[in-house]
Amino acid sequence: MAKEVSKREHFVERVAAQLKGNNRMFLIAAAFFLIAAGFVSLTTEWLLSPQSAKYWIAALMSIAAACIIVQLLSTDTSESLDRQREDEESEQARRARQSKSELVRTEDGKVLTLSFTDKTTGLGNKMRFLEKFKTVSQVANLSIGEGPKSFAAGVLNLDGMKPINDLYGVAGGDLLLIQCANRLRAAVEETGYVFRHEGAEFSFILPNDTTREEVQQTGRLLQEVLAAPFDINGSSVRLSGSFGFVLYPEAGTTIEKVTAAIETALYHSKRRGRGRLTIYSPEIEQTVRENAMLEQALRRAISDDIISPHYQPIVSLQDGNLLGFEALARWIDPELGFVSPAKFVPLAEERGIIAQLTELLLY
Repeated sequence: MAKEVSKREHFVERVAAQLKGNNRMFLIAAAFFLIAAGFVSLTTEWLLSPQSAKYWIAALMSIAAACIIVQLLSTDTSESLDRQREDEESEQARRARQSKSELVRTEDGKVLTLSFTDKTTGLGNKMRFLEKFKTVSQVANLSIGEGPKSFAAGVLNLDGMKPINDLYGVAGGDLLLIQCANRLRAAVEETGYVFRHEGAEFSFILPNDTTREEVQQTGRLLQEVLAAPFDINGSSVRLSGSFGFVLYPEAGTTIEKVTAAIETALYHSKRRGRGRLTIYSPEIEQTVRENAMLEQALRRAISDDIISPHYQPIVSLQDGNLLGFEALARWIDPELGFVSPAKFVPLAEERGIIAQLTELLLY
């Protein structure tokens, strides 16, 4: 009897040891089998020999085994449910993190797009211009040959925007800028890129324009699209623009040198009058430098009362009588020497200091 009890115990231990590796349906079937076997043994021996301790013990051991299995099954099921809940919670947390990450990426994308876009015209802004210049210049530097591949970059400054804003208001000025942006974009959409900086300034990158002749051709096209009248709430408005262009890498290979060269070319265009186009060259830069130095010297000369009037008589050709005098400005600078009025008088008009010069000569 002791051996049979021992066998039953070993059987229970083996079953318990195997529970972890068995699936749930097997555990349920084993539990029902042992419970049924225990009750059959108990009923049979109770009818045949109720006093037999051997079979009573066997029956009770079967029932005990069934109870152990049920307990282990319950524990395993509870652990399984806990693991399932943990897995579900972990999956929900993962999805939440993923959704949040995607939301952040989407919002970052929107912020990035807005930071690179001009809100009035929808064109790329100056930041986009700098980014595109970097990309195009990197591609140009990879070209096989004697050196980097040329491309053009430039700036347009619309002439006379302040009177338009004064007459039609800021909303009218914005409407004109939008129409202007649409025309410029349509003009270069197949060959380049257009951007809007602040105010009335636009910029261009033209990867396909590799020579001065091609830049001149594109510039004339842009001047033509600006020449057509604009409509502001039923009113016809005309304007022009001053252009400054450079060819990469002629003006330098860094964005700082290129933008400085563009500003030099634009300044030269404005000096020559409205609606002009200038392509940068070292000679133009030298001219601009000389004019800048001359302007500073002229301002000092007016302030220090160095420019003096020379009076030229005006005589009647009929009778030779004296009619008056013409005041002529003469400037002898300590460093520059004699400076021709043909140089400094137009410069004074251009830089807005002609009134001070006139006052100096008259009083």
